[in-house]
Amino acid sequence: MFALIDAVSFYARVEKVFDPSIRNKPVVVLTNNDGCICAVCPMARELGVPKFIPYFKIKSFLAKHNVVVRSSNYELYADLSERMMNVITRYSDRHYVYSIDESFLHFRNFACIDDWHEYGHVIRKAV
Repeated sequence: MFALIDAVSFYARVEKVFDPSIRNKPVVVLTNNDGCICAVCPMARELGVPKFIPYFKIKSFLAKHNVVVRSSNYELYADLSERMMNVITRYSDRHYVYSIDESFLHFRNFACIDDWHEYGHVIRKAV
């Protein structure tokens, strides 16, 4: 059995973890030099904010909708990614990191798991 772990809107969610004042607000994160949007939290996605659009093209729309805009902080994202991966690795036989916010779990000796959906929620809650 294999599982894919993929943190949704990882960069935007990391920003929310480290700044509680924006947790209930739409957030986007910009690429290097603030050129394009590279992460859109679900709240911003509901407003119709697309990923990979140049920031200057949507800047006024974001301001109008009170979207929080953050510059990328790759050092912070790498640190939180490592913490997340350290938690995830405890839940399977093998753990393969695929990217900063994605990994695969391989379950060989986990025949005792009756409800994989529930087990997934256990992992999510731990993270």
